[in-house]
Amino acid sequence: MKTISSQQQQPEPQEKNDPNVKNQSSSTSSLSLPHSNNNNDQDAVLWAERRAANRLSAFQSRQRRKTICESFQTQVATLLSNNAQQAQHIQELQQQIIELQQQQQNLLQQIAATALLATTSSTTTT
Repeated sequence: MKTISSQQQQPEPQEKNDPNVKNQSSSTSSLSLPHSNNNNDQDAVLWAERRAANRLSAFQSRQRRKTICESFQTQVATLLSNNAQQAQHIQELQQQIIELQQQQQNLLQQIAATALLATTSSTTTT
């Protein structure tokens, strides 16, 4: 891309007021060509600025996405850890249920044996 300095963009103002120049409108018409180049240069500059802004926006978007992804990964790790702890707690509770059921069976057997002894002893005493 070419950038045009301010000296190249416009001719010197002396030409307009110079009495030696017979047709001042021709000097004005010669201004239109650099002026249209100036528009092209402005368009190129604007386009370059847009691309730069787009690159910055894309970079910021990627950074936000990366931050969100890292946050999700941290949440997943935390949830997996909590899940493992809860699974361990569930296993412990299930083991306690089994032990309590066994104690219940033993107590029921003791009650049945005691009742049997009581019925046997009452029949033998009578």
